[in-house]
Amino acid sequence: MARLSGVICALLVGATGCIIVDGSSPGNGPQPGNITLEWSFEGQACADTQVSTVQVSIPGEALANDGRYACSAGGVDGITLHDFATGTYTVELKAESESGELLFQGSSSVVVNGDVALQMDLTPP
Repeated sequence: MARLSGVICALLVGATGCIIVDGSSPGNGPQPGNITLEWSFEGQACADTQVSTVQVSIPGEALANDGRYACSAGGVDGITLHDFATGTYTVELKAESESGELLFQGSSSVVVNGDVALQMDLTPP
């Protein structure tokens, strides 16, 4: 009887679905990713300001269109930048009017280890 109880216990433990992960499997290392930036201007949206363009700078990184993006595209006040290696990056934003006047600015750091989103509320210079 004790032997049968031991077999039943072993079967029940095996049927729990537990998986032990030691952190050494290939999917657990550093992961490249995308940086999604969402911006506002002292709490206001693009439509509520005179901002037309946002200049994005990430030291050491070459960005499409020299980092100049429309303030709002498709109803989204922000942009997604693709394919960053794992690491820490400094993101600098400068919001300009249609005539090129600097209206707002800000900077922040972001750690990429897979996709990441960063919300930045910019302030006047």
